Amino acid sequence: MKELNLLMIIAREKDHAAYKKYFSRNKLAAYATVPCHGTAQNKTLDLLGIEQTEKIMLTAVVGKQQTRDVLATLPDQMEIDIPGRGIGLVIPLNSMGGAHSMQVLTGSTEAEEREVVKMEFNTHLIVAILNKGCSDVAMEAARAAGAGGGTVIRAKGTYGKGDEHFFGVTLAEEKDTVLIVTTEEQRRPIMQALINQGKEKPELGTVTFSLPVSDTMGLRLDRRFNS
Repeated sequence: MKELNLLMIIAREKDHAAYKKYFSRNKLAAYATVPCHGTAQNKTLDLLGIEQTEKIMLTAVVGKQQTRDVLATLPDQMEIDIPGRGIGLVIPLNSMGGAHSMQVLTGSTEAEEREVVKMEFNTHLIVAILNKGCSDVAMEAARAAGAGGGTVIRAKGTYGKGDEHFFGVTLAEEKDTVLIVTTEEQRRPIMQALINQGKEKPELGTVTFSLPVSDTMGLRLDRRFNS
């Protein structure tokens, strides 16, 4: 299968137009944007001298060369390394739904073979899905376990009527999706903290999982905060 990655960028909402031009300039065939907001604490924002701002999450499927191009150009062209400007993540994909999906998402149907390489991932994206309004409570548990911050997306379940409840969790209603980027060392403690909190407070409806991240841009995990 062609080597593909999910490019995920979390940036300031006011930079949306500039990112639209960047995606066009770098021939990224398709992308989607989602409104979201950060969870950085006031003391962190004060330390950096920045204000809390509305965010957008941009995602696109990129091939091997496009991934290299983005890693090389994004820091300079979009100044993503400046605190408060955002972060970029590259998440490996292992399948694509046919030639049509390949054409729409990458602009190519080329079937480039992926070299099979065993990879060790030192950075991970933790995804926690909770009932609406519960993100602050979840972030308290995550921060206590070592998380520096996160990003919240509003979402809604699309389950059928017969599947509305799963182990006592109502699925087909508005949700908070919390995204936390962390190191391999902190991944297990943070996820365990979210799991334990979900057991103690079933009203949160917590569901959590993690994804491997192969490359990052603008991420400062060593300072215990992110966008």
